[in-house]
Parts: sequence; C-alpha cells; structure tokens
Amino acid sequence: MLAVMEKIEKEEFFGEMRQEISWAVDKAVASAMGPFIEHVDDKFALVAERFDGVDSRLDALKQTVDSHTEMIGNLVVDMTIVRETLENKADKKDLLALEERVVRLEQS
Repeated sequence: MLAVMEKIEKEEFFGEMRQEISWAVDKAVASAMGPFIEHVDDKFALVAERFDGVDSRLDALKQTVDSHTEMIGNLVVDMTIVRETLENKADKKDLLALEERVVRLEQS
C-alpha cells in the first residue's frame, strides 16, 4: 500500500511540476516571441501600405489606358473619313489632264 501511495504522490508531484514548467515555458516563449510578432506585424503593415500604393497606381494606369484606347478609336474613325474623302478627290495628274482637255475645248 505504501508503494501505491508513493506512486500516486510521485505522479501528482510530476503532474504539478509539468504544469509549472509548462506555464514557465509558455511565459518565456510569449515574452520572447512578443517582439518578433510585433516586428512581423509591422512588416505586414508596411507591405499592405505599399500594396495600396501600387493598387492606386494601377487604377490610374488603367484610366490612362482606357482614355488612350478611346482616343485611338476616335483616330481610326477620323482616318476612315479622311481616306474616304481622299478616295473621292482627283489627284494632281487627273487635274492636269482635265485642264488640258478644257484648254483644247476652249480653243476649238
């Protein structure tokens, strides 16, 4: 019976020691990890700020590209109109030939 009591006392003693050691280790880890966690949080905050800056710059670039795309579309329409207008006009060679015909008609 005495051996059983000693075994129970040993288990209780070691159980209490484990709890105390665990608590001490938890406290030591928390105090050691606190500054590290704070440092990592600061770095993540810095990355988040830079990401917001990049995101706003991308939005500005998208607006610029959209504006340029619209301007290019307008230029294509304008060039189509100019091309059609030029196709309907006579070139210099045709004007000279026409002028010669008019001169000949006037002389006859």
